[in-house]
Amino acid sequence: MTGRYRTNKMFKAILFVCITVVLTAAAFSQQQQNANAYAYWDFGRNSNDIENVDQRVWIAKPANGTQWVMLWFWTADPQHGGYLGFNTSDLGDSQALFSLWNADKAEGENCDEFGGEGVGWSCRKPMNLRSDVAYRLRLARTKTDNEGVWWAAWIYQEASTGKGTEFYLGAIRVKKGMNMITGNSIGNFSEYFGHTVEKCSSVPVSILVVAPPSANRDAKTDTYARMSRRNGGTEPELNPCRTGNEPQGNMLKVEDFDLKGTAASAIFIGGTQKDHVMPKGITVPGLPAAPATVVKSAGDTKPVAPAPHMPKPDDPTPPQQAVTAAFSKSPHSVAELTISERSVKNVLILKLEGKLTKAGGTMALYNAIRESVAHGKKNILVDLKGVTYVENGALSVLIDGNPANEGVGGKVKMLDPSEAFQTEPMIMKFLEVFSTYDNEDEALASFL
Repeated sequence: MTGRYRTNKMFKAILFVCITVVLTAAAFSQQQQNANAYAYWDFGRNSNDIENVDQRVWIAKPANGTQWVMLWFWTADPQHGGYLGFNTSDLGDSQALFSLWNADKAEGENCDEFGGEGVGWSCRKPMNLRSDVAYRLRLARTKTDNEGVWWAAWIYQEASTGKGTEFYLGAIRVKKGMNMITGNSIGNFSEYFGHTVEKCSSVPVSILVVAPPSANRDAKTDTYARMSRRNGGTEPELNPCRTGNEPQGNMLKVEDFDLKGTAASAIFIGGTQKDHVMPKGITVPGLPAAPATVVKSAGDTKPVAPAPHMPKPDDPTPPQQAVTAAFSKSPHSVAELTISERSVKNVLILKLEGKLTKAGGTMALYNAIRESVAHGKKNILVDLKGVTYVENGALSVLIDGNPANEGVGGKVKMLDPSEAFQTEPMIMKFLEVFSTYDNEDEALASFL
């Protein structure tokens, strides 16, 4: 299983509340499983200081029982964050929604608490989704009080001519530490959450086009300090829907798309591969009107969102350094050992933090390795520098379970063992089985 597929799982955990809480139709008895796809963005290194985000999106083909959102995670709490975007019920009713996990209060016309898989608050607004215009998803940290930090969200609907319209969704309060967003955690997600269908090719077709999000607007200059670029998306071969006849998943494709001079991403889900093209005769929305044309819809209240600023085609390339996807927490993590993942080309890096014991951390790592190999991710680099304790005999599980010993083609290598590995008999046996490196670049190059 790849790092990006695991990232999908982490993103789905946050987005589950959207399914259970914000639907306008009656609750469904069953939900289509694993019917989703993601687009990723690269904000560059050390982009853990995001205070506001602005992203242009175009729902080129809406579908019932589907959602299209931007999502993110807090720098201080990488497992929680929120999402902003749109969804439709199985009957076709559509709405904009803004939700934060672990929130304790909200301000807005239609904001409610949610529970079930996590707790938090969600603010929503019925909207008639249009495929002939683009929308702007706009998120900003607005204030801090004695109890926490407030984040607010707006939807800006562009107009083909004349004035666009801004809709204020509401503001939600989270803990004080949640005052920054990790730049490279910002992504986009499309999911069909409607009734389970007999075969995955029966999932209704939807098409979402998303421009690179920009962040940290300077009000004086109306420019952004943080801008992103494409960093790929969900890989179709990792989806359970392969032939179209499977009961889970959906057909998907994530590809480059030229959104009027902007290097965007298009996310296709549902139907068959033949459906994963732009419909004939469809008009791509033009660049947005100037910020001065924004007007408020009836009933909207303060605060006012940061004025939009879309990068022009001739804008300088934003981040100077390209980076791989950020680490995401593995579902195999246990209380005593956190396993984080990221993919670099054809290598999955597993970063360990905590203890390796026979019944706990070591088995968790063993399961993470075996599952990754089983899903085709056979080049694995295990970063050991965060290991604080190794139980006597714990490494025997990894030695005996080395994929290379079982003829399945797996290559598992180790990076930067911590002081916890300095018991001589243990480390000597370990190094007989696994190649070990002190430098990540050298370790990655060894897989070529």
